[in-house]
Amino acid sequence: MAVNFGHEYLKFEKEQKKLRKEYLAAGMTEAEADEMYDFDKKQFDRDLAFYRRIISLDFVNDDFEQEARNPLLESNMNTLCVEPHISVSGKYGWLEEIENESLVRAIRKLKLYEIETIDLLINGMTQEEAAEFLEIDQSTISYRIKRIREKLKKYGFHS
Repeated sequence: MAVNFGHEYLKFEKEQKKLRKEYLAAGMTEAEADEMYDFDKKQFDRDLAFYRRIISLDFVNDDFEQEARNPLLESNMNTLCVEPHISVSGKYGWLEEIENESLVRAIRKLKLYEIETIDLLINGMTQEEAAEFLEIDQSTISYRIKRIREKLKKYGFHS
């Protein structure tokens, strides 16, 4: 299962233009139409973050043995950077993919809002998108990243 996120965004924007025309024709003000767009955009971003978390390399399915015999897959298996598995441990399943246990322990010592910030960025949001999603300033995201780096350096990890 693969999703082209750029294509999905273009489809979203096209649909939003169509909806905006309908909203205005139905008597909504520009401000109300903007609020509807903002709501839909936040939901779209949440949906994309969800899909980024659940999409795997498609190894776990009924045809696993057949795919495992694919010569192209076998010859390039050593270039994959993550073990082919699906994380079922919840929202922060990406922590399982980190092989350095002391780094995982250091990340788990961070405050929840710092881990949430890392999660949003790992799942493809820009700092601006993460700030909008969390309803804070982009400068706050930058400051959080700086503080996270400082804390991880304190635990012996360098970015």
